[in-house]
Amino acid sequence: MATKTRSLKSLLAIAMVTAMLGAIALAAWQWRYWIHPIRIGIEGGYPPFSKKEADGTISGLEIDWAHMFCAKMRARCELVPTEFDQLIPDLQAGKLDAVMASLSITEKRLKLVDFSQSYYNVPSAWLAKKGQFQSVLPGEWLSGKKVAVLKGSPRDQWLGDNYKDLQRVLVSSEADAYKALQTGATDLAFTSMLVAKTKFLGTPEGANFAVVGKPTWLNNANSGGGVGVAVRKGDARLKKAFDKAISASIGSGEHKEAAVRYVDFELNERM
Repeated sequence: MATKTRSLKSLLAIAMVTAMLGAIALAAWQWRYWIHPIRIGIEGGYPPFSKKEADGTISGLEIDWAHMFCAKMRARCELVPTEFDQLIPDLQAGKLDAVMASLSITEKRLKLVDFSQSYYNVPSAWLAKKGQFQSVLPGEWLSGKKVAVLKGSPRDQWLGDNYKDLQRVLVSSEADAYKALQTGATDLAFTSMLVAKTKFLGTPEGANFAVVGKPTWLNNANSGGGVGVAVRKGDARLKKAFDKAISASIGSGEHKEAAVRYVDFELNERM
């Protein structure tokens, strides 16, 4: 009995020491990013997520989210404006600790950096003349219909995998997809919901067209289905911290509250 009691005490002591060491490590990590802020690379060329103002500052939904995540982590952050093409090189070189610049999580990028869980995903939209289609579910009645899609894009790949009976009309830009709709060259267009809403449907040229059915979520790493916070390869602690902050922000509803100030459609299937 005495031996069992000693063994139990030893196990409890080990557990307490382990917990204390974990708490000390966490406190040390938080203290590190309070003394030396998390340097988050941002850029200002993708409204409404980021936009360079006349005074040179950068504002937008992604900037609001960055402040939100840092508050959840109880860490001090410094937002560092950086040219888009330099974001990943500067992260790898240690000039940045993280990047929040609408970087899609793709296999190619995962070879260079690690990513947090996705914090937003712009859905794809089917567009057609108003009243022409009620839905775009796969079926015989869609067979042979022409759909404009950006050549080589994630949507092009996704259509080829999921709507084999449709006739894809490959275009070089999403603007060309809208022109194909206007001229009647195609029956449908499959484009970014964000671009459709901001560049076409709200213009006189798009007045006779509408989104058909529900938003489509690609959700495929090969297709760049989601956007995450990029961190340096192997920085598991910072990645985990962002994961928790993102989950907490979505769970509390704050993430969506910020989003609805900028867009009128969902940016995450989990919301």
